[in-house]
Amino acid sequence: MQHQKPIVDIMIEEIPKHDHQLLHHPKPKINLFNVIENSYHPQQHAFEQHGYIYDKEYSDHETQVYHSHPRKHTIISTRGTNPYNLHDIGTDMELELGNIKNTKRFKKTENALKYSKEVLKHRVHLVGHSLGHAINSIVAEKRDKVTGVNGPPHTHKIKSQHYKHYGVEGDVISKYAHKTHTIKHEDKKVGAHSYHHILNHQIEL
Repeated sequence: MQHQKPIVDIMIEEIPKHDHQLLHHPKPKINLFNVIENSYHPQQHAFEQHGYIYDKEYSDHETQVYHSHPRKHTIISTRGTNPYNLHDIGTDMELELGNIKNTKRFKKTENALKYSKEVLKHRVHLVGHSLGHAINSIVAEKRDKVTGVNGPPHTHKIKSQHYKHYGVEGDVISKYAHKTHTIKHEDKKVGAHSYHHILNHQIEL
């Protein structure tokens, strides 16, 4: 008898019982791996089947923004460091120095978050890997949801009350990050800092 893979369910949002509009649009099942994978290899129509429309104005090769207007909900996906990009390396250094809020990458995610909340009046779920998770965890406010993989530790205050962080066993970068849930390193061919280890865990947003 085969053992089933563990399933971790991360609710995108709680549906108020009195909100009849949301009750007609049940929570879509979107896999955490797919959202992070899409941040590295963007596909504008990736989540249309789940009712999420790509926002061309606030999205680029580093930050992906998807809106579900019927549910008044937005997913912001922020990718991690490209080791061959000097701009990203510089952003990593600014994170270590405590100056991440002055970087272009941080401000892009911040602008997308403000637009989604202040103009669209949406609830927001920020998803990211590595540097992307660090940015999300810092930019998020109290009611924003944050889910990430292998994020580095930092000295900034995390305000989100809906925060989840997964670190792959053996990854020294995320080992000391805030409230890390350890995921077993199953595939030795894949580096511990890779997000690909969450694929077999069926983590749903």
